[in-house]
Amino acid sequence: MAGGMDVGGGRDRRSLDAVINLVPFIDLMAVTIAFLIMTAVWTQVGRMQVASAGEGAVTEPAAPPVSLRLTSKDLTLVVGGTSKPVTLATLTTELAPLNVDSVNIHPDDDVSYDRLVQTIDACLGAKITGVTVTP
Repeated sequence: MAGGMDVGGGRDRRSLDAVINLVPFIDLMAVTIAFLIMTAVWTQVGRMQVASAGEGAVTEPAAPPVSLRLTSKDLTLVVGGTSKPVTLATLTTELAPLNVDSVNIHPDDDVSYDRLVQTIDACLGAKITGVTVTP
């Protein structure tokens, strides 16, 4: 019998064929594969390009280095050696005239993830593509 399995059959016993229905298993696998493909696409869409300062990072400073010191209450913009307190609302307008292509963000340990993402979004809003987060 096709698709069956012989589970018996000795001298005194007659053979017993059990049919295993594979259609529900195939349906489950098709749905699982479709779900995995959809979630893989969403993880690619939601990804942000943010670098981490490491040994492989090569920077050629053409302009004075720009960095942001981020605490749970304050945000300080540091250009060269001068620092200036800013807010998240005015960060994009403060960064735009600097004409830099990279910013280094130094968050404290107690900074919430939401505040860090809002800071990165403000940098990306100022057309800065090289956003680096360093501890």
